[in-house]
Amino acid sequence: MRSAPGPAEGWTRLGASGLLARALLVSRRDIAFWKHLFESHEGVAILRTVETLDLDRAIVALIATPDWTSVASGILDSVRADGTPAFEDRALPSACHEDWFLATWARED
Repeated sequence: MRSAPGPAEGWTRLGASGLLARALLVSRRDIAFWKHLFESHEGVAILRTVETLDLDRAIVALIATPDWTSVASGILDSVRADGTPAFEDRALPSACHEDWFLATWARED
């Protein structure tokens, strides 16, 4: 019996949701670039701002299905090769767990 493959390099499994996430340190002024970049590649990944570190830097997370992590990683490789905007891979913050995405969208009655 074959076991399920592990997450792609740089990606963290979000519990049993079937989703994977990858964290990046980016300039806050570049968050819109990252959001629009992945929105323009419809279906590849979504981007969430996870944590604002200071006036200049933030941690963002890409969330993707296993089928799309290689495409999302390729987009990141292309941006890295161009050298702009700059970003660094980071460990996924502990706040990013399986229900992290939906929890912030829940309504309080």
